[in-house]
Amino acid sequence: GFRKVDPDKWEFAHESFLRGQKQLLKSIRRRRSPHQGNAGTSSHGLGVKYDFDGEFDEGAIVVEIAQLKKEQENIDREMEDMKRRLELTERKPQQMIAFLATLIDNPALITQRLKNRASPSGAKKRRRLPQNDQEENMPELGVESLIENG
Repeated sequence: GFRKVDPDKWEFAHESFLRGQKQLLKSIRRRRSPHQGNAGTSSHGLGVKYDFDGEFDEGAIVVEIAQLKKEQENIDREMEDMKRRLELTERKPQQMIAFLATLIDNPALITQRLKNRASPSGAKKRRRLPQNDQEENMPELGVESLIENG
């Protein structure tokens, strides 16, 4: 634990650390160890950095603002990507319902579609879509081709 030390036996190795001379404290910087980030400054609350004398460090604030802006841009990009994926996910069930509604309205489409797949003359090979378009457009192609062929 800690033990009490007699104040008369204190030793100070830094030449700027003198009793009663607060103006010299600004020049004292703590040695940085490799595992510590900002050892020379302390953080109070919202990430604002202060020197040992209680004044805020403008350089550290500017760097932190730049980092926060970059982080915010990354978060915004992730949000846009999530919104796009959510819209695609929501669109698929709607397309499926539209497809099923078309089949219910016109049951002959089912038999016509099955005949086209079974007969060799009706079996047409579809051209493959590029990988990125395939995910978005594949459900739409099924509904559109039924409507066009029907």
